[in-house]
Amino acid sequence: MTLWRFELMPCRWHWWADVPPKIHSEIYALPVVTVNGEPSVKYRGIFINDESPGMDSWVHEKFGPKFDANLYHYIFELLLRLKANFMWPAMWRGYPYPGRSFFVDDPKNQALADTYGIVMGTSPHEPMQRAMNEWSTTEPDGTWNWDNNREKVTRYFEGGAERARPYESYLTMGMRGEGDAPINGSDPQRILREVLATQRNIIKNNYGSENGATQLMALYNEVQKYYDNGLQIPDDVTLLFSDDNFGTLRRLPNEDEAKRLGGSGYYYYFQYTGYPRCYRWMNSNTLGKAWHQLQLAHARGADRIWVFNVGDLKPIEVPMSFAFDLAWDIKAIGADSLTAYFTHLATREFGRKHSAQIAQAWYGFDRLVALRKQDHIDPDTFILLKYHEADIIVARWKKLYKDAKQINAQLGHEHKSAFFQLVLQPIKASYLCTLLRVTQYRNQLFAKQRRNTTNVLFHRCIKLLDKDHALTQAYHAVSDGKWNHFMRQPHYGYGPTGAQPTRNMIDGLCYV
Repeated sequence: MTLWRFELMPCRWHWWADVPPKIHSEIYALPVVTVNGEPSVKYRGIFINDESPGMDSWVHEKFGPKFDANLYHYIFELLLRLKANFMWPAMWRGYPYPGRSFFVDDPKNQALADTYGIVMGTSPHEPMQRAMNEWSTTEPDGTWNWDNNREKVTRYFEGGAERARPYESYLTMGMRGEGDAPINGSDPQRILREVLATQRNIIKNNYGSENGATQLMALYNEVQKYYDNGLQIPDDVTLLFSDDNFGTLRRLPNEDEAKRLGGSGYYYYFQYTGYPRCYRWMNSNTLGKAWHQLQLAHARGADRIWVFNVGDLKPIEVPMSFAFDLAWDIKAIGADSLTAYFTHLATREFGRKHSAQIAQAWYGFDRLVALRKQDHIDPDTFILLKYHEADIIVARWKKLYKDAKQINAQLGHEHKSAFFQLVLQPIKASYLCTLLRVTQYRNQLFAKQRRNTTNVLFHRCIKLLDKDHALTQAYHAVSDGKWNHFMRQPHYGYGPTGAQPTRNMIDGLCYV
């Protein structure tokens, strides 16, 4: 009997988190018929967004100045492993000017997506398969204005529809203002009615009918208000509702909306840049809340498309795995089976031997970030003087970090890199962050009491910030520097506007 060697890779994060493939000497096919049925959500995708300074810098070092087909090959492969089939590509302004533009950065990008079966669209403020950076290349600021420049804007829409015609696309309809701001004009609803009529005519000219291409209207921020106030959206256009940028659904489809030909879906945040405060540094999502909100969405008929804002993509590996497993089979994860899901995920990525321990580490992390996202922890977030709250939370993080180190010591060398990225580093970074903030608070409190130990805490804070930096450098060195730059996101030093800090900075330290 001849034995063939196969590499079976049920792991989702083989390339993106260095999970080693499982090697089998034999493969068996059972004489049974298996029918999986259709997925619970038809289009399941990601939005790579706010990709600077992490992913942007990494791409420049590893692939060159453009987000080209060599990069998207790895992204599309990951999407297939996750059973996803849709994407809004990276689109931030940056170097080289004007920034990312999927359709022109590399002529092979769109064709490659089609080869992989990935349906492409564009973000809520980039209509008709055009990246806003394409407009910025030739048009000065202030010209993205329907009332003052509709002929040129219309030609811009036409160019996107013509270019997308050979490929399967999910066209974003409507129009927002420049720089992802509200639309510029005295009567936004009138402008949107005119824009939609123009876009529908363009689609008819290019695809044979007004519904000749799949279309969505992103009801993001103020656009939902226009819709709720009477803006008419064609029945075949998907209504893409949004959460509140922090994982809570703003609105569910009603009974009539559930019957629409175009259906409805959700745009859901796992990472956010904006007011009142960003969260961009690392995974800070609690999957219990995500499960509850996405189950609500599906139960109310929002099952045509789910799009997840994943920021830099890393380090959102665990929420992405969860979201796409749920989108594929909404019944696969129950309300009381989160630990079972973590065990399933750990088994898939690391094997059975340590899966229960890894699952407990992930579950402990999930419970603690539910208290407060790491980027949102300030010195006075957790209380020192009542019920020992701050010290109890620090102790929980310390215990979780100790457990993660013990698991790491038991793993074989082949799993060390993946475990560091997916388990150990997020836990250690969160522990250091919480400890630093509580130490800052204690330093300020002791200074008011004029204690000598104020100065000990002063120096301890600086050492903790140094440890945070050292951990970032360790992440950048893992797998021979494969993920250099990915953890560059500053996370200390938020001001009153909530905008991301440009560098890590801690203030308010006291010395007596």
